[in-house]
Amino acid sequence: MIPPIVSFIGNSFNGNSFAFIYIIYTKEFNLIYIGQTNERCGTIGRLSSHLSQSGTFRNHFERITGYPLEVVKDLKILSFNLGGTKQFTSTDTTYREGVEYLVQKFLHEFSAKLPTYYRVISFTRPNSTTSLKYIKKLAREIASNFENIYTS
Repeated sequence: MIPPIVSFIGNSFNGNSFAFIYIIYTKEFNLIYIGQTNERCGTIGRLSSHLSQSGTFRNHFERITGYPLEVVKDLKILSFNLGGTKQFTSTDTTYREGVEYLVQKFLHEFSAKLPTYYRVISFTRPNSTTSLKYIKKLAREIASNFENIYTS
């Protein structure tokens, strides 16, 4: 009998009303990729783009490891719903990128404390929102949730 692959997607496909921070990771290769989206199909739609032949995650992974993405056996994605407020769901990416940058920063710091270092293979720059208290709090909460899942 062929065992099924069960994928829990919740409402991570709903980009009509929400924006997301997502983390794609593999423990097998010790790599993580942090991104943000308000794409119509949410993180599932964005993941599809990342896995395509010209996808950012695919290109970063293959350049860094020298392996085709298809060899990964433990690829996972975590989606963190930023809510439906206009600052996160509008076409202006400033607030989403502020959270994304801080999550990357916090996860770089977390990785340094682990016995096996993981590499963050995504990149974004700080902007005017990264100094806002509620953006820092949101990013810290997302990073903390990832840390708990990653180490369990």
